[in-house]
Amino acid sequence: MTYKINYEIEFFSNWHLGSGLAISADVDAATLKDDHGLPYVPGKTLKGILKDAASLLAENAYKGIDKAFVDRIFGINDKDADAQESSLKHYQAQAYFSNAYLSEQLANWLTNENVGNQTKLFQRYSSTAIDQETGIAVDKSLRTIEVCIPISLYGTIDNLQSKEDVEKMKLVLVAVKKMGQNRHRGLGRLELKKI
Repeated sequence: MTYKINYEIEFFSNWHLGSGLAISADVDAATLKDDHGLPYVPGKTLKGILKDAASLLAENAYKGIDKAFVDRIFGINDKDADAQESSLKHYQAQAYFSNAYLSEQLANWLTNENVGNQTKLFQRYSSTAIDQETGIAVDKSLRTIEVCIPISLYGTIDNLQSKEDVEKMKLVLVAVKKMGQNRHRGLGRLELKKI
């Protein structure tokens, strides 16, 4: 028997997960969007953020979270290939992390009943570098990114093997407090929780 966690990512501030693309001449980085122009968090991104949080908890031996749990749930990176080959254990990730999307009700409302309103989910955020000696903006340092307003997204973590793994993953979820670009400058503050 396997277990599943349904989770919510509730953002408290504007946030940006980049697509790697520019929108126009005046916006340097676009927010990642699905086929309907709605923001989402890729499962791959979430897995990496959760693995970092779990690894930090394991380093501190927090409530039974250890390296074996992290390796079992998230797998081993290529850099750990030697350790993987020398072990008899299978270290492919057990858990599957879905993409996190807006609630189905909100997504339908935005894409079917109010077509074009998806653009209201996004704003522009500009920053510039300041010369430390003069206190004046550095020439050609203005950068503008598209950010998403604070909203909630929902996803699942599937294929957890025990109730103990579920309890440990709940601890990992609440350990994540920020996500995305400029998270050390006020963007991407969040709460991740099991629902």
